Amino acid sequence: IILAASHGTRKMNDIEIERAYGRGRKKHIASDYAAHLQKHGPLGMGEFGIVLHSFMDYFDYPTILLCGRIVDVLDQINNHGRPMEEYCFWPDVMDGLKEMFTRTQFAVDQGGYFPEIKAHPEKFILKRRPEFRDWLKMLREN
Repeated sequence: IILAASHGTRKMNDIEIERAYGRGRKKHIASDYAAHLQKHGPLGMGEFGIVLHSFMDYFDYPTILLCGRIVDVLDQINNHGRPMEEYCFWPDVMDGLKEMFTRTQFAVDQGGYFPEIKAHPEKFILKRRPEFRDWLKMLREN
């Protein structure tokens, strides 16, 4: 059951949710996704890649906000602020994520993400007290 939803970065009200997902709030692509996954396994999921994506780790989380903002902008410039019928920006987002986060980018100092971390680690790494570092060393030794 869908209890909360958003369109772009705007939270949808109950009427909008029921209009989009039906009165029972169960009509959603994720239901089809789960059934297809159960029947065909993870290797047969290619057809859903353009429609549904599971955000799973800290690299993905900012992408949720990015996608919401992209929807906001597309609605504004293409449909005078009203929701569009269809969106097709995910392939571009995926290309950007690959450019930024592919592990090989670390070695060649490219991609926007890794070069910034390497240049300014103090912005991203929390310095801990010596006692904490000693505790980690003790764990490593045991």
